[in-house]
Amino acid sequence: MEHFEPRVSWRGMDPESGEDLWAVVHIGACLAAGGAWEYEPPPSLRKDNWLARCLFSRKEDLRRAAVAVN
Repeated sequence: MEHFEPRVSWRGMDPESGEDLWAVVHIGACLAAGGAWEYEPPPSLRKDNWLARCLFSRKEDLRRAAVAVN
């Protein structure tokens, strides 16, 4: 049996809204909006389009993590 355990991890605050941003992560990758796993670059190399695809509210990321596991 293969073990798959993504985590929902805090990634900072949105400078515009002040809301916390979270990511579904697993072994150096983040779950993007389209459902694909993407490499997670270091914070200094993250571009706006990556942030928009991979960082969400905690509630949304918990939902995405549940879908990924199932």
